[in-house]
Amino acid sequence: MNLIRMAESAYNFWFVADGDRTATLRVTVPAKNSTSVRLQLGSVGLSAGIHQAQVNVSWLGGETRIPVTYTVQGQPRLQLLQSSVDWPQVPVNASSDRLLTFANIGNGSARVRLQRLPYPFAGEEREVVIPAAGSASVQIHCAPKTTGEWFGHGLFNTNSGLDAWASTQLQAADLGTVFNATLTCVSKKDPYLELERISGAAEVLRHPKVELRFFEHAVHAEWEPFLKGEEVEGDLVLPAADNSLGCSPYNTPVASSLVLVARGECFFSEKARMAQEANASGVLLYDNQAETTLPIVAMPRDGSIPHIPMFMVTKVQGEALLQRLERESIRIKMQWQAVRAYTLPGRSTRVGLNVLNHGDANLHWTARPSLSFGSHSFYESYFPESDNGLSEPQFSWTSPGKELSFFSSHHASDESLLQPLPFNFSFFGQMFDEVWISSKGFLAFDGEVNASRIALPFRAETAKPNGIVAGFGWNFLCRTCKISSSVTADGADRGDACFVVQYANLSFDSTAQNGAGDQISFEIRLCKDGQISFMYAQFPEPHTLYMDAFIGLETIDGAASVNLRSQSPFSVQRPFAVTLEPWLRAASATQGVLQKNETVKLVYDVRSNIGHSGLVHVKAQDDSGLWRSQQDVRIVQDRFHFTVAGGDWGVCLVEDCGNLGAGVRKDHCDALGWMDDPTTGTPSAETLWRHALI
Repeated sequence: MNLIRMAESAYNFWFVADGDRTATLRVTVPAKNSTSVRLQLGSVGLSAGIHQAQVNVSWLGGETRIPVTYTVQGQPRLQLLQSSVDWPQVPVNASSDRLLTFANIGNGSARVRLQRLPYPFAGEEREVVIPAAGSASVQIHCAPKTTGEWFGHGLFNTNSGLDAWASTQLQAADLGTVFNATLTCVSKKDPYLELERISGAAEVLRHPKVELRFFEHAVHAEWEPFLKGEEVEGDLVLPAADNSLGCSPYNTPVASSLVLVARGECFFSEKARMAQEANASGVLLYDNQAETTLPIVAMPRDGSIPHIPMFMVTKVQGEALLQRLERESIRIKMQWQAVRAYTLPGRSTRVGLNVLNHGDANLHWTARPSLSFGSHSFYESYFPESDNGLSEPQFSWTSPGKELSFFSSHHASDESLLQPLPFNFSFFGQMFDEVWISSKGFLAFDGEVNASRIALPFRAETAKPNGIVAGFGWNFLCRTCKISSSVTADGADRGDACFVVQYANLSFDSTAQNGAGDQISFEIRLCKDGQISFMYAQFPEPHTLYMDAFIGLETIDGAASVNLRSQSPFSVQRPFAVTLEPWLRAASATQGVLQKNETVKLVYDVRSNIGHSGLVHVKAQDDSGLWRSQQDVRIVQDRFHFTVAGGDWGVCLVEDCGNLGAGVRKDHCDALGWMDDPTTGTPSAETLWRHALI
């Protein structure tokens, strides 16, 4: 070791880890005595860190080696990266976390300890060690028990600013710089989501006023659209212990009550029928699986339709109700208040409902139609010569629009471009203002750059891209292709305006059996009224490549898809069109923020030639995301038929009533309207008015 300085003594010398030089010292130890040698380690110029040395001690007839490991401590210097922390909204009895981050810009080890915080703040009070040039975070949370607004200070004791020696002492964290962060926490009354009409099951709360606490994510029964009335309310009761599944006749009184039973053993409709025969008003079913994955409480196709409501809640919710029923009574209300749309053939009907926030805090809401009742029927598809009673879709070709320069030759092989839409477009009942355009012949409403490729043959999956509109999904090559976009000549302000993406001269992959020469040209049209059209102008003769092509739609969540490949008439070898028309189209925003006591109108257009029924899930949360709620509303489309019929002229009311003579006769004109009975499918006619003709 190199000596720090040349002044040596019999008992002291200094080490510095600098090169391989050594220092020696001769010590005389008197007989039957001992001598101490003190080693002073380190120097002003020594870098911080762990250093090692070795002391060799030799004497006449022997030697030993003593390893020396020593840490050189530098000076800690801390920076607090946030001077304040805010919690704009924390629900009562909830807890929200924030992180305060320290950076150590010194070369010594830093220590940080949070002082005890006042209510409703709390945090980790243990000491945190931050190495040189490192960083660490301390967690603080706000957990209010009541509504209110609180201010406080987060004080942190540290060893920052102390010299290298003092910063290592046991109580050093109490001697250095104290850092301060101001804390602000607000807890308002939670938002309160209320729909004008609602379908669901709720507990009736009576203190301090009557409120309904709906069970989150309750699963609806398939027969709900056929129920009479709109709601029932009653005490929640249990069947006998040996009939906890509700699959046997009841031997305990349950009349006018709602019965709590477990899933399992028999059909859901059989559970409802058993409760119905015992004059129960409804069935609250709870799952027997840890995670509820059923989208619908279904019934067998050949079974009778129950006449009482049923909703299924989670296993956790059901078991909690079981425990509570042992010591208290519970009141339950079930509602199936549908929004009904009466439609005429070929025409749409507009319906709406109010979404309200009766709480103090902001309410962030989104509305999404459920596809549990059949994603395949959300869009009705129309082909040339299809047997649907309507005129076939007409082919037309748009004048080439603005070429999307992004799709140059090196991009067009496997890329996608995010393009704003000229109007809000409703896709599976949700509004969108932009879409991804893929070089592979499809559009995606939930995609990302470099997520252009789709695996063939196509299968719906949650991996992006999702929300696909595929005119001809294929791994194309772009040799002489042109991809352009435009708006139909009438302009974006027209109700029938369409956004057009035109794919011209796309080449099939050269590895396909048909070779590299075959090309295809087609258009995808997204129209303001929710209609989607595919126009096919040029395409090769059908063969094996068509077996894997994806032509159709995928849902936003990637859970389901509709492939129209086998129905598309490519074999006719002439240009043709395919049209997809939704039965439910969003005609207003499907998400937003409601402040205290604000209301928004959620509007849909309903149009179909067959009867439909579906749920719209309205989900809500506060600013923090800690409070969440969901309520459902059912939209039912009823086909309405209308006709006018006249009777025969009655007998003459005067004596002179010849063919050309004066006289008075009476007749009547009836206006008839009717709807198909959803339970029987048979028409039910009703005279709307009768007008007398004289």
